[in-house]
Amino acid sequence: MWPTIKLPSWALPAAIGAALLAVLLLLAFCSGKNTEVAKQQKVEAENQKRVGTANDKAADLRVEDKARIVRENREIEDALKNATSGDDARRRTGCAIMQQQGVEHLPAACTGS
Repeated sequence: MWPTIKLPSWALPAAIGAALLAVLLLLAFCSGKNTEVAKQQKVEAENQKRVGTANDKAADLRVEDKARIVRENREIEDALKNATSGDDARRRTGCAIMQQQGVEHLPAACTGS
């Protein structure tokens, strides 16, 4: 047979209280994790929105760059087409490049091209 153990009168209420405390602590920690997950999801959504906006801006800049490059190449090709000699081609190409770079005071040789 099983031996019988005599417990003090306060043991049963103490065990029930400890069990209730454990349940309450578990519930408190679980709700805290849900809140943290919600915060992380919100931050991730904001980051995704920022990345999308940055990608859109970068795509627009690539289109603008491509148009600028095509225009600049056309300017150089036009300068070469109008050249009468090798030296004239170099001068015209150099002048076109300096204009594209925004040089304010072009050499006198560029003013006539």
